[in-house]
Amino acid sequence: MKSRFYRILSLSCAIALLGGSVSAEEYTRSNYGLGTGENYTSQKEAQETDLYPFTKSQGRMDNKDVVGIRISGKKVVLLAENKTYFEEQGQDQDLSEFDFFSKYPKLLSVDICNMDLTREVLENLQKYLPKTINSLKVSSCTIANQDFEEFTDIITRHKQLEFLTVIGTNMAQAESAKLVAAVEDLKVIKCLNLTLGEIGANGCDILKEILLKSMNTLEVLNLGFMKVDDSESYDQLLESLGELKNLKKLEYSVIESTEKQVGKFVSSLAKLTKLTDLKIYFDDFNSHDGVEAYHNAESLNEAMKNLRDLESLDISNMNLPDSVLQTISRSLGELMKLKTLNVSGNPINAKTAKVLSESLKSMDSLSALIANGCEMSDEAFSALCGGMQNSSLQYACFSGNNIVGSVKSLPVSQMKSLIAIDFTRNKIKLSDVVGFMETIPEGSKLEIVNWEGNDFGGISESQRTEEMNKLKIWKREHRVSTLDLGI
Repeated sequence: MKSRFYRILSLSCAIALLGGSVSAEEYTRSNYGLGTGENYTSQKEAQETDLYPFTKSQGRMDNKDVVGIRISGKKVVLLAENKTYFEEQGQDQDLSEFDFFSKYPKLLSVDICNMDLTREVLENLQKYLPKTINSLKVSSCTIANQDFEEFTDIITRHKQLEFLTVIGTNMAQAESAKLVAAVEDLKVIKCLNLTLGEIGANGCDILKEILLKSMNTLEVLNLGFMKVDDSESYDQLLESLGELKNLKKLEYSVIESTEKQVGKFVSSLAKLTKLTDLKIYFDDFNSHDGVEAYHNAESLNEAMKNLRDLESLDISNMNLPDSVLQTISRSLGELMKLKTLNVSGNPINAKTAKVLSESLKSMDSLSALIANGCEMSDEAFSALCGGMQNSSLQYACFSGNNIVGSVKSLPVSQMKSLIAIDFTRNKIKLSDVVGFMETIPEGSKLEIVNWEGNDFGGISESQRTEEMNKLKIWKREHRVSTLDLGI
């Protein structure tokens, strides 16, 4: 469960450093590993994907060009304003050096992860962390309870921070309350990412005040909780979300929730008319009362009608009931600017696939569809593909389903914009792989189809070689350059 909370906006650092918006392609590549995907990259390539849109520099960069620094144990990654990065490897980083940070005169962002933040380390950060930075991220770090005030003091001393991320899924109520109290001291907040363990009524009260104070400046908000006390304070926190009139990106994740809380969240969501990116994750939604869950889904449909600028929607891994997912799917066709849709981890049967397919027909801006681990059968996948003719999709992910022989249902010859497809970990046989590849038209933009983890057994090595040679010849004759990975 806890690992799901580490899915914060991975480009927050880039946004903070560069001050610009992130394109759909950047968001998609960074979050779902398409093109240079997580399913078929080396460790080095995976790191570069994590640092996207930064690319590796040719050599050591000049200190005056460094605007961001990421510290993780023995590794330091320097980020430059020209969107390149340089990685240093060495001993455990000694933050006691007075010029550890100051030697970078343009430093704007500091990212600290996977470190034991001892009192000594915290005191060094208190002393040497520049007052000029506007972005701080602390994730997956160990902080002793007796040293927690030293940690929050770092935030209090840097009231100029505009972008703040703290990921601490083990935080108890007392620590969470101290943290948000420190956040309240910040002058102007544009991006706030807090992923905490437990938060009580006191913490909710403070967080509500933070949101109300930042209602005109906050553009990116990510709140994640393992557990929240069911109280009037939490209800008011949920209601305060609706006051964030300039919010563009929202991720809200909680492990334990009630039907009433979901309803209050959706009511606030309807008021966030400037949203471009939305991720919702209620881990226990599937255990909610069926009637109330259905009505909350209907309310979500109504809310999304107000989100006319929405470009990215992520409702993944909630194991939504069929009736709920069908209800939500019906409204998707009205999101005319939607570019990225992630429904992974929600079972999609044939009926749900048909409803979603009808919405896909009118989603002219959609460039990425992620439907991994949806238990889709051949019948369901065929139904879903019915809505993809002449679609604008560039990236399509169907990993970890039960697709077998229906893979050729994807109308690839009519999908002129398609760049990458992920069919990994299904039950597709080699003959169907070859059949699909031979439907790719000459001059197609399709660069990659990933077939790793499929069912290529039951044939001899000589038969496999013969099939692959035939496919190579066919691709050459038809001028198809698409990479077929994993076969």
